[in-house]
This record gives sequence, C-alpha cells and structure tokens, in this order.
Amino acid sequence: MELEPHPVAPENRGGSHPSSDDPVAVESGENSLPTSGGSTTNELQAYNLARDRQRRTNIKPPSRLGYEDMVSFALLVSRDEPTTFHGAITSHEKKGWMGSMVEEIGSLQKNHTWELVQLLEGKKAIGCKWVYKKKPSISKKEGEKFKARLIAKGYSQQKGIDYDGIFSPVVRHTSIRVVLALVASWDLHLEQMDVKTAFLHGDLEEQIYMEQPDGFTQPGHEHLVCKLKKSLYGLKQSPRQWYKRFDSYMLQIDYKRNFDMKDLGAATKILEMEIHRDRDSRKLWLSQRGYVEKVLDRFRMNKAKPVSTPLANHFKLSSEQCPKTDREIEDMAKVPYASAIGYLTYAMVCTCPDLAHAVSQVCKYMFKPGRHHWEAVKWVFRYMKGTVGHGVIFGNQQNDPLVVGYVDSDYAEYMAVAEAAKEALWFNGLAKELGVEQSGVQLHGDS
Repeated sequence: MELEPHPVAPENRGGSHPSSDDPVAVESGENSLPTSGGSTTNELQAYNLARDRQRRTNIKPPSRLGYEDMVSFALLVSRDEPTTFHGAITSHEKKGWMGSMVEEIGSLQKNHTWELVQLLEGKKAIGCKWVYKKKPSISKKEGEKFKARLIAKGYSQQKGIDYDGIFSPVVRHTSIRVVLALVASWDLHLEQMDVKTAFLHGDLEEQIYMEQPDGFTQPGHEHLVCKLKKSLYGLKQSPRQWYKRFDSYMLQIDYKRNFDMKDLGAATKILEMEIHRDRDSRKLWLSQRGYVEKVLDRFRMNKAKPVSTPLANHFKLSSEQCPKTDREIEDMAKVPYASAIGYLTYAMVCTCPDLAHAVSQVCKYMFKPGRHHWEAVKWVFRYMKGTVGHGVIFGNQQNDPLVVGYVDSDYAEYMAVAEAAKEALWFNGLAKELGVEQSGVQLHGDS
C-alpha cells in the first residue's frame, strides 16, 4: 500500500525537493531509509511535517475574544477618570488632576498625618496609590470638580499587627427618611454640611509605615518612609478611628468648632438620593433620577421600551432555568448579573419600594443565573426606565402619629409580626430622641 503524495509541496530548505507536478524521487544508497512491512521511503517523503505545511491565512479569533465580549468588557471598565498617577499627569486634564493632588497633600500636611522616618528593621511599609474621581455638583455653590484621594493599600495589613477592631456604625436609610418626614411635616430648614477629610481626624493606635506618594517624594529623602500618625483612607481601621473621635467630641457638653466643615447650602442630594421641596405645601420628594439614569446607561437599557409592572406574570422563575451545559455556563459567566442585582437593591432600599418583590425573586438565582433570569432583570430595568422620576413623598401630617406600622404576614405569620414589632420599637425610640413623644405604635397586620 502506497500513500498518495500531499498536494502541497514542502518548502525548499536548502535541498532539492521535487515539485508537486513531478513524481517523487527517492535516492538510493546508504542514506536511504529502511523499509518495514512493505512501506517505502516514498510514504515518509510525501508526508509533510507541521513546519513544512502551508500556513493558513484566514485564522478566526478564539471565541473568548469575540466582538460581543469586547463590547461587554468595554462597557464595564470604561471611565473618564485616570486609574494611575502616570495617566493623570499625561491626561489632557492634567491641570485639574494636579491641582486636586496638591490640595490633597496640603490637607494631609496641615493635619500632620505622617512624619518621614527611617524604616525600622523588621518592619514593612505598605504601599499607597492615587484614586481620581470627577464629583458632580452637590449644590449650586459648586460645580463639577476634580477630586484626588491618597489611598493606603490596606489590603496588605495584617490583623493583630497593623489593626485590630474595624467596626464602625453607619447611618440607616430609614433614619434619613424619618428625619426628612419631620422636616416636611414641621416645615423645618434642611441644610447639608460635610466634614472635610473626615478620616484624617482619627488617631492611630498602631505603628504603621507607608511609602511616600507618587509625585510627592521629598527630594533628598527618597529612602525615608511615612510613619502614619493619623488614619488614612484605605486603612482597615480608619472608619472606626473616625467614629471614636467624632463620638468623643459629641459627648462633650460645651459645643465648639472642632472640625473643618464645608457648608453645602440647602440639602439637595445625599447618598445618590435627590431632595426636592415645596415649602408652601409642606411637601418633600425623595427620588433617584440621576442614579437610575446612570444605571440604565451602564447596562445599555437607556433606550429600552418602558413597561408598567416591575415583573410580568409570564416570568415563572425557577432553578430549572439555571444553566446546565458548559456552553450555557460559559455564556452566562459574561453577564454582570450580580452587579445588576446590587444596583437594583440599592434603588429599592432608598426610594423604590415597589421593586421589593421583583428584586427578591431575581436575587434567588445569583449563585447560578440563567438566560431567563437575566431577561427578568432586564424587565425590571425597563420598569425603572418608565418610572425614572418616581420616588417617595413626605407631606404635612402634624395630626397623625409619626410611626405607624403595616405588616403582611400571609406566609411568615407571627415571625413577620415579631420582626415588625422590633422595627416599630426602634422607630419609636428614634422619634423620642428627635423630640417626638409618642406613647405607642400602631401596628396593622392581616392575620
């Protein structure tokens, strides 16, 4: 049995190979390859090695570099702000970024955040980096501004050596809404203030060394490091240290100026929530138009067709719709499902309680979402597109009790009522702290 010659002739590499049109010639002599089992050297001569084969000119890119994948990646990482110090100083907005960095360094030096020292033997200095952000205007007094923050790389800190406790309380959105309800009902003035570089006021209890920031290394002292005396953004204990400092001040009886505050004028925005007021009718609206529009742009749903319900009846979500094949799993791995749920949840907590049921349904499948689950999430986005200007309204209710509870206990029964009662007691305590005396809380249930 003889093999047919390969239709493509091997590349000439210094020897005299026959062309594809001529019969294969085999030299005889001592250099001839031995034959075995009836095979001839023609079979080996006619077979092209991989290195001798003609290279294909039309090579398709692998699926992981497909056009849709690149578009999705660009959607998630696109931003106007630089991500490195070099990117900031080479940007066309270099002047704005440099000015913000100089301002940040000035605040750090004014606050005596660190001192330059020789790094002790056995100690390790953590790194730092610049983080850049264009901040939208919060009030009419200030427009969009360039903001640069020097962030310590706290992820390299070791527990028990560089930090211990990290707990720090934060405000609840329910507390904000209670205050806004009182403002609307009593027609109070609502002002907004900001503590400048709040974290820098906290005193550190541990010895932490940090490298000098890029672009601001002291000439002649390049070998020195920063020994931190105050907390810095990025450190794990910074929120706790600021809270301890602020708490100790608030407990003082004699009030006095202790922090450098910035007056932002009448409150118009807080935590992505926009505040609108009608003083004449004693009404206050809380919405998230800017936040919702930003989310819709991020997920390319800004031109979607609006719908009238958060989740339509035809969505019968179940675990059976989770991806089962490797192809389906790989396809859904490219979908930013968890990120979308996070954005929806924040809107629900702040100003969109009508999303509660829909978000609770799509949240169930975050561990392994399928294509049908993603379609349900996009449906919620379409509902937000149609209700982008909706929000929560607070009115004049001077004759009504401040805290009234409603609970749906169809499924959870007494457990749901117990949770509602605990929340009602907490609300009542907060109302008393704000000067509202209420003997009890009315709690309405359906069972």
